[in-house]
Amino acid sequence: FPSHDKRGGKSFCLGQLGFLHLLIPGAQIWILGRTYDDAKYEFEYIQSFLFTMFYPLEKYMYSVTFDKKTGDASIITKWGAELTVKSSKAKGSITGQELDAILVAEPGFLRFKLT
Repeated sequence: FPSHDKRGGKSFCLGQLGFLHLLIPGAQIWILGRTYDDAKYEFEYIQSFLFTMFYPLEKYMYSVTFDKKTGDASIITKWGAELTVKSSKAKGSITGQELDAILVAEPGFLRFKLT
């Protein structure tokens, strides 16, 4: 890659981690971003990995949903694993769950107050 290229494969690597966690039966995974757009590439990578792995039966193996109100997007598998993109702007929806993995997309943009 040219030295001026800012793309280093971070979204691809985060997508691989999300995909691998999604293969665990019953796993609960979040990708946290400021908005869905911050985690869009990671989510699309995971969708493409699943499509490639299960083609031509992918429509029977998982479903994808989008919630325009909250900015959440989810992949739910037939083996009970669920990966959800959560918006850090919807603070009420990012509490109260036990997770197997949480991945952070574009962490430099997130603002948290740890208590």
